Amino acid sequence: MIIQFSPHLQAGYPVAADMPAGVEPAFPQPGGAEPPAPQGVILTLGGGGGDGRVYGPDGKPADIGVQKSRRAEDKANQPCRECAERKYQDGSNDIGVSFKTATNVNPAAAGALVRAHEQEHVSNAHADARKHNLNVQTSVSIHTDICPECKRVYVSGGSTFTRMTAKPQNPAELAEQYAKSMRMRA
Repeated sequence: MIIQFSPHLQAGYPVAADMPAGVEPAFPQPGGAEPPAPQGVILTLGGGGGDGRVYGPDGKPADIGVQKSRRAEDKANQPCRECAERKYQDGSNDIGVSFKTATNVNPAAAGALVRAHEQEHVSNAHADARKHNLNVQTSVSIHTDICPECKRVYVSGGSTFTRMTAKPQNPAELAEQYAKSMRMRA
């Protein structure tokens, strides 16, 4: 499969009617002839018989420094020193959760680990509410920041807000609480 990159391509296969004047689609059109040969750099995709290499308009492999760009990409994916040395620690009084001591975390996994940690707080709050027969409302916020060294956005931590209220004992009490909440909204 050959795709000509164009700013006019969007999701799905474009049809000639969707293309601006003078731009030929890179895909065969329903009921139409093959489009003319592409005029720019094209890329053959693997899996459909393509080899994944970049070709020039003459049909020969283009030397665009693919190896160089792969090395640059690998280097770009490496965390900077500050990101690699970043540590996370829980500052709450909630026992039995992770990160009670400062822990170094892989920057790529930090978001998932912080979300899992905050979920531990939510689970503990719901367990306490069941134990004491209370209603509980929780909300979790995940915080991000920008690394001053590499300028990447990273997950800097999280916070869990928990609100526990007494469960109403009888229907009259429930109706009273509902009426009170409606007055507060007005």
